[in-house]
Amino acid sequence: EGERVRVDAPLFSIECAPFEIALAQVRAQIAQDQARLAQTRREADRLRPLAAMQAISQREADDAASNVSLAEAALAVTQARVREAELNLSYTAVGAPRSRSAALSARPMGCWPASRRLTRYGFVLPSARPRPRCCAPAAPARCVCSMPPASRFR
Repeated sequence: EGERVRVDAPLFSIECAPFEIALAQVRAQIAQDQARLAQTRREADRLRPLAAMQAISQREADDAASNVSLAEAALAVTQARVREAELNLSYTAVGAPRSRSAALSARPMGCWPASRRLTRYGFVLPSARPRPRCCAPAAPARCVCSMPPASRFR
């Protein structure tokens, strides 16, 4: 605390093993979807000349073409999941947003405005009143969802 940090200097990291595992699983799914797409394309290519000679039913030819489209769509979904898993993995290393002195916390823990109102689902902060000085740089959220003991509302 109090040291000077540069932009993107590592501040802290979150356990990345679950995110690496998720990324590996999705990459394996990509390999399966690519193999399935190749198989359905071979099948469609095999059936196309047979359909032209009317050696198979039109339904079989249509099913083969539909299976290719389904396999392409499944591959696109899995590729999007890979990008999502990579993004989630990138969130495990948190760097400094700008150059300045490092501090443990921007506001002290337990800093609540005196005019909070307890509701069934947590504390609702009034939006018209200013926040106490220690909470000034807080995010614009208006509801702090902390569930009180269930016995209070029975």
